[in-house]
Amino acid sequence: MVVFAELDWSPAVHSQAEDRAHRDGLRDSVLCYYLVCDYGTDPEMQEALGLKVSQFLGLMGDAPDDAEDHALAAQAATQHMKRVLERLRHRE
Repeated sequence: MVVFAELDWSPAVHSQAEDRAHRDGLRDSVLCYYLVCDYGTDPEMQEALGLKVSQFLGLMGDAPDDAEDHALAAQAATQHMKRVLERLRHRE
């Protein structure tokens, strides 16, 4: 699990941290949390990061995720969280 408590100006910093958490031989997926709020600089940072990522995708010729990709990712994240919570409940 990776938790970002503060956003960096470069999306590559986030990507590198996520990649480092996922090592060869790791069987479970890596879940990344971005702790953001609706006030302060977080909204501006999120907008700037989104713009940088979309520009990068455009420059590299990659197609952005479609609605189906987003739905599958959300479903996978939900299933992962259910497994994590179930493990935590069994520890009590």
